[in-house]
Amino acid sequence: LIIIDDASTDNSLKKIKKISNKDKRIKILRNKSNKGKAGSINRGFKHVKGDFITFCDADDLFYPERLKKQISFMKRNKEVDLAYGDMIKFWEDGQEKLRKAITFKNFSEPLKRLKKESQLKKDYLGAFAILDTKDYIPGTSVFFRRKIIETGIKMDESMWYEDCDFNF
Repeated sequence: LIIIDDASTDNSLKKIKKISNKDKRIKILRNKSNKGKAGSINRGFKHVKGDFITFCDADDLFYPERLKKQISFMKRNKEVDLAYGDMIKFWEDGQEKLRKAITFKNFSEPLKRLKKESQLKKDYLGAFAILDTKDYIPGTSVFFRRKIIETGIKMDESMWYEDCDFNF
């Protein structure tokens, strides 16, 4: 488990260190200055030793059995390199909304639309709008094999919605 503290100013680091003292499998990386999500994840990629990778932001929750189920799925399906699923969005007013992930029959159509929209608008809000309404892959649900980052792929630190680009 790699935990990246992105220059937090609260007691997060102290709490993480207390937990990591009890479990040596936990590796803590602390950014001296705020690198953002993409910069922090790219830094974390350099320290990955396990077979599988997923992300968990400070405001994310995992179901207790999530990782066990995803690991089991990936071990049974060696031809699959990346998996994802639905997520529940928690709103400030306490409402919860199930966000269904896209089920791809083929990758070409959403990729063509993403590429076209990105080229037309030259910003990520347009591409995000496409993916957010129809072809949605919840970033927090993504679970993939280490070999993906061994190809040199990383998050684009210049993009506002970096996990969208990474997932595709």
